[in-house]
Amino acid sequence: MVVLGVLVLGTWREFQSGRRPKGVAHYLTGAFYLAYGPAAVAYTGMAFFWVFFGLGLTVLVSSLCLSRAMPGYYSSPPTSR
Repeated sequence: MVVLGVLVLGTWREFQSGRRPKGVAHYLTGAFYLAYGPAAVAYTGMAFFWVFFGLGLTVLVSSLCLSRAMPGYYSSPPTSR
């Protein structure tokens, strides 16, 4: 969970500075959590592991939304008047 937090904060920082995130670490982590949550619930029977499903879904949806919201927005530097 700490690694996920660091990846999300790093991705957010890159979006805030106008760069697209390099690599696919946030997508891979989100997909892993999305698969791990239900598998862990099925294996252990503990509802707590649905948290991982929620985190994975949140990371994937927010990464996709942010990446689609930015194409072309930061492609050229702002012009001064």
